[in-house]
This record gives sequence, structure tokens and C-alpha cells, in this order.
Amino acid sequence: MRECSFLQIGGLTGFLFLLLIASYIIHHDIQRIRQYKSKTVTLIKQLHESDIQNRELILSRKKAIHGYAKLIQGHGKDSAIRYAESILQAS
Repeated sequence: MRECSFLQIGGLTGFLFLLLIASYIIHHDIQRIRQYKSKTVTLIKQLHESDIQNRELILSRKKAIHGYAKLIQGHGKDSAIRYAESILQAS
């Protein structure tokens, strides 16, 4: 009788220990996934902000080039050369 009870308690203790280990592993994986998701969201936001800034920079350069091109029209050769140099620097 005692041997049977001892085996049952030992088996139950071993089973609970295995459940505890499995629970720890699952919890650790869930935490790692949450951290990965948080970092991914942060990186996506940074990429989006960088994309907006790059688009604004490209647009401002296009406006500058367009403005210099308008200035070249109707000016003398010396002015055209200066404006052409400015266009090269802006591009």
C-alpha cells in the first residue's frame, strides 16, 4: 500500500515538474515574441518617418531645380552659367 502511494505521489510530482518546465518554456517564448513584435513595430515606424523625410527632400530638390531652370530662361549667358552650376549642386 505504501509503495503504491509513494509511486503515485512520485509520479504526480514528476508530472507537475514537467508541466512547470513546459510552462516556463512557453512563457519565455511568449515574452520573446512580444519583444520581437515591439521592436518590429518601432522599426516600421522609423522606416515610415524616414520615407516621409526622404520624399520631402526629393520634392524640395525638384522645386529648387525647377526654380533655377525658370531663372535661366531670359537671362544672359553669365547668369545662365551660374544658375546651371546651382542646378548641378542641387541635384
